Amino acid sequence: MTSEWRLRDALPADQEPIEALMPLLVDFEVPERSGNPDDLWAGDVLLLRRHFSAEADNLFVLVAVQAERVIGFAMTSLREDPISKQPGAHLEAIAVVASAQGHGVGRALIRASEQRAAERGALTITLHAFRRNVRARKLYESEGYDAELYRYAKSLTM
Repeated sequence: MTSEWRLRDALPADQEPIEALMPLLVDFEVPERSGNPDDLWAGDVLLLRRHFSAEADNLFVLVAVQAERVIGFAMTSLREDPISKQPGAHLEAIAVVASAQGHGVGRALIRASEQRAAERGALTITLHAFRRNVRARKLYESEGYDAELYRYAKSLTM
C-alpha cells in the first residue's frame, strides 16, 4: 500500500463500492453444504440498502478510504444480545480489499465499530465467522473475541 488510508462514516455514494466488496465476505473455502457462496452475502447487501434508504436506524457503516476509494467497510447493527438480553451490537459484515489486507485496515474497522457501538449503548459486540475462515478468526481472536457457540451441521442427503 503506497498511500495513507482513513476511516469515516459511509456516505450514500459509497453504497456501490461497498456492494462490490461483498464477495470478499466468502473469500475462503466455503463448506459445500452452505450452498452458493454468493447467497451467503445477499442478506448483507439487503441490509446495506436498507441503511442507505434510511430504513435501518439501528445500523451504522464505516468505510476505510484511500485516495477517496473505498478499500474496506464494516457494517454493525445495534440489537439486544440474544443470550444476555443486554444492549449489544453485531458486526454484520467486514471486508478489506486484498491489497490493503495486513496493513491494519480490518483491525481499525473493528476497533472503530466497537467504539461506535459502545457510544450508542452496546455492552457487548458479537460476530459470526466460518470455521474455515482462519485468517478472519485469527484477527478476531487477536482483538479479544472468544468463540461462545459452535454450530454443527450434517448433510442429510444421500
